[in-house]
Amino acid sequence: MRGIVRSAALAGAWSALERTLEHEANAVRADPRHRAAALAARARLLEAHRGNVLGAIELYEHALEAEPRTSAPIHSLKRLHQRQGRDRELIGVLEREAELATDAGVRALCYYRAGRIWLDRLGSLDEGARALERAIEQAPHDAMLLESLAYVYERQDRPTDRARVLQQLAEATSSPAARIGYYQEIAEIHARRLDDREAAIEWYERARAIDAGYLPAIQALTELYTERGDFAKLIEVHVGEAQAVRDPARRAAAHARVAALCEQNFGRLDDAIMHYELALGVMPGHAPSFQALVRLFTQAGRFGELASLYERAVDFSGDIETKIDYLYKLGRLYEDALGSPAQALSAYGRILKLAPEDMSALHAMQRAAERAGLWKELVAALETEANRTRDSKRALELVYRAGEVAELELGDDLLAVSYYRKVLDRNASYAPAYVALGRVFHRGRRFHELLEIYQKELTITPRGPGLAALHYRIGRVCAEELGRDEEAIAAYRSAVEIDPTHAPAIRALEHKLEEKGRFQELVALLELELAALEEPKARARLSLRIGELYEMRLNQRAKALGAYDQALAADPELLPARDGVIRLLAEGDDPLRLVAALESEARAHVDPRLAVAALLRAGEVYRDELFDNDRAIRCFESVLEREPAEVEALFALEPLYAARGDWEKLGALYAIEARVLADPAARVGALRELARLQASGKVPSTDRGRQALGAILQLAPGDLGALEGLERIALAEGDPELLAHVHAQLSSVLSDPASVAAHETRLGERFEALDSPHALEAYRSAIARDPEAFGAVRGFSRIAERIGDPVLLEEAAEHEARVELERERAGVLLVRAAEARLAQNDAEGAVRALSRALEVDPDHATAAERVGELLVACGELDRLLGILTQAARLAKRPERIADLWARIAELYAGHKRDLASGIAALERVQGLVPGHAGTLFRLGDLLARAGQWEKAVERLEQALAARPPLETALAAHLRLAAACADHLAEPKRARRHLDAVLEHDPDHREALERLASIQVTEGQLDAAAETALRLVRVSTDPSVRVGALTLLARVERQRGRLEASAHAYEQAVVLSGVEGSAASELSELITNAEPGSGPSFARYATALKR
Repeated sequence: MRGIVRSAALAGAWSALERTLEHEANAVRADPRHRAAALAARARLLEAHRGNVLGAIELYEHALEAEPRTSAPIHSLKRLHQRQGRDRELIGVLEREAELATDAGVRALCYYRAGRIWLDRLGSLDEGARALERAIEQAPHDAMLLESLAYVYERQDRPTDRARVLQQLAEATSSPAARIGYYQEIAEIHARRLDDREAAIEWYERARAIDAGYLPAIQALTELYTERGDFAKLIEVHVGEAQAVRDPARRAAAHARVAALCEQNFGRLDDAIMHYELALGVMPGHAPSFQALVRLFTQAGRFGELASLYERAVDFSGDIETKIDYLYKLGRLYEDALGSPAQALSAYGRILKLAPEDMSALHAMQRAAERAGLWKELVAALETEANRTRDSKRALELVYRAGEVAELELGDDLLAVSYYRKVLDRNASYAPAYVALGRVFHRGRRFHELLEIYQKELTITPRGPGLAALHYRIGRVCAEELGRDEEAIAAYRSAVEIDPTHAPAIRALEHKLEEKGRFQELVALLELELAALEEPKARARLSLRIGELYEMRLNQRAKALGAYDQALAADPELLPARDGVIRLLAEGDDPLRLVAALESEARAHVDPRLAVAALLRAGEVYRDELFDNDRAIRCFESVLEREPAEVEALFALEPLYAARGDWEKLGALYAIEARVLADPAARVGALRELARLQASGKVPSTDRGRQALGAILQLAPGDLGALEGLERIALAEGDPELLAHVHAQLSSVLSDPASVAAHETRLGERFEALDSPHALEAYRSAIARDPEAFGAVRGFSRIAERIGDPVLLEEAAEHEARVELERERAGVLLVRAAEARLAQNDAEGAVRALSRALEVDPDHATAAERVGELLVACGELDRLLGILTQAARLAKRPERIADLWARIAELYAGHKRDLASGIAALERVQGLVPGHAGTLFRLGDLLARAGQWEKAVERLEQALAARPPLETALAAHLRLAAACADHLAEPKRARRHLDAVLEHDPDHREALERLASIQVTEGQLDAAAETALRLVRVSTDPSVRVGALTLLARVERQRGRLEASAHAYEQAVVLSGVEGSAASELSELITNAEPGSGPSFARYATALKR
């Protein structure tokens, strides 16, 4: 069998090779590896040489079922399913590959690819999520897998699972900024989606632990801690903020908030004073802290410190009026509280030296208002002072303080917002006002205004990470709160342009672009991100993602291949990228690159099974596409170096060694197969080929193959071929002992029916060559022992054909039909048997033979024709209909199916007068052989006979549309013309069909007759006369010419041309005599003509004489 395989491969006899491989696979069912290799070889043949991709897929799947541990079918199935767009089948193969893989990375790759197909091709979020979860089980820290799964959970609205994956991402990343972003997303999920404020606090605190000045976390924690009354934690938040930020105004504001909390919520005045003093230390003119210290020192009776505070205020004041005010307070303090009139006198003196302005009443009012908690009055006083002072900075701080009092003390957000806006009207770069407005708008969910503030804050924020974070916050608001995706995309893009490493913005922009299907922009973004990355593995993963988008979303295979190459350049161990390169190259037209990639994969794989699969595929490409057998041999030999028992490589090398004439290596190969193959029959086959090579001298052997044949007999003691081979050796060497031993074994072997049959077949062939009558009995005996003995069956058929006996021919046909290799031959034999029976006047026997011929070969046209002739002649129509109907149902060729049903329809309509059944038979053909022109023509004809004119016209026009042969087309045009003119009252439509006939054959008699009739009906008498004259000229048959002349005469008569009419009648009468209508019409014309003005009976008589 291996020899047949080799010979067929060398000869390019692909059909024979396919049948042999099928027999081989069926013969080695006990050896899974061998069976799988045979099935895979047959599959490759179907794919490479027969173009039958679906058949190849089915065989690869059978190979995988036979030997689940083999890897080559998996590789081929992946490639073919990818090419055919069979996404679900591709997923199944990837899952099977994952189950077989020994490397966790390979398993993760398989599940990842399955997940991407579920998501990108099939749109199944649930299945995609499950596949990615399985991939993460194999690679728990892979950022690309985690990012993909987090995005899927977001689309599935699974906040808990998404938070868990984001936590894994945060733990996996080495970027503090990225980790903060992940922590914030987790916290927001807990706060907004899960209503778990405690968990939200925990995650905001984690973000703050990385960056204590991270504003989004501070704002959120302020709201959460205030809501639950945990002011101690809130103090920690603002203390951390004060320590972390660099902006003096923001630090001062943070210290001031800590001081307010210490005072109002804990009564810790000393701590409050300390933080107010720290605020003044950071920003000496910080009005809120100064005012608070004045109040606290006063309340505590710490007038000495209050005096020092006023002294500092005097020193830092920029205008005379403010100095006077503080000096006045200082003087009153010395006067009232410290009891030091002398120092008070000095203070008043200093006031008088500066200016006469006096703001003491205003400040007293502020002081009293604050002591009494009259916050509205305090706000009014602060606003009044801000309006009066000429110190713009001071005025700015007073207005800001008014806003803080309105917000924090009065709880009046609208009033607070108005003051904060006034601050920005005065100074658009005052950062604390933006912070305060953001806090108010965020708390009040006034997102349009919040967005406006963020956009204004952009103008004062210096370029850097802070500006990128602000753009990111804008994007979040647009996307999550306002549903303005385009603006969100623009904001995320700005954040990335400013800080290419801002991971949350990058991820958010990626997700939005993917949601919108803007994959070209997404690729551009990822390429921008790639340009900013330096860490090789991160670059590799991002390049992989770019390649996937080019391949699966944009269908730009060249760019996808470039991206995968770039990924491998950064991380040669990245399996998904390597898999992508091979996948794309397999679909392309560059086999050189494909084999280079496969060989590289084989060198790089830690999984030996995958390395073997890559080398096998490389060898196939070298052999089948590059026709480089030498390199193919090296690949297959490399497989055997890694896995000496790899059956597929052994089988692949057989024809290559044979084609190169490398008989010694081929012999060594057979010796290996004889050792490693598990199926005894397969081992016998290898040993037989080895013995053949040794016997021919192509492989040196001192024993001419005796040892190999002996090994065969050890495996199969009754092997006839081995015994015959040993018999030849014994005869050649004159070894009587060996010859006696062989004959003894042959005697016992021939008790097996198949072996006896083979022996008897050979015996029959010898008798046949001698023209001995014993040949027939030998073949018959062999068939009796083995009904599928092809050689015996064919020999029996030859003798039956030579003798011509119908009984032998029928017997031979049954044998051929049972073997089922060439059922057509069985049909031929039965037709010959029928002819022989007819020669013996055995019509019934002939019918039986022909019926049987149609059973074994329903497409046999001669059998159908002959049985029809016989049964019609006998009047057995129902029997004939049954035979032909069965044949039509079993026929395979479309043309024969149509012809058989047409014959059935003809029998119904013509012989049984059953038009309905005939029409039904032809309608059935339309379902089996759609658009068959001949069937449509016949159907139109039957419908016309049944009076169903509209359906008849429809079917005939469909027949024309199917481009039938010219003869059928002309007949269809004529029938259409008749139907349209005579039954549908559509003469113009009829004219079009007649024109089509006359365009091809201007002298077509029937078309001219029909055209003339239509012209007469439409009153086009001149044209009708011309058409009738043409018809006369082309009519050579006398009877036809009579009709044409009669038609011409009638037209001329209608035209009033009586002389011309009479002349045409006369010519018709000359040809037809008194029979027919011409003579009577001429007589009637003469009778009705006026005397002397028309034809006479004398002309009538003359015509008759002629």
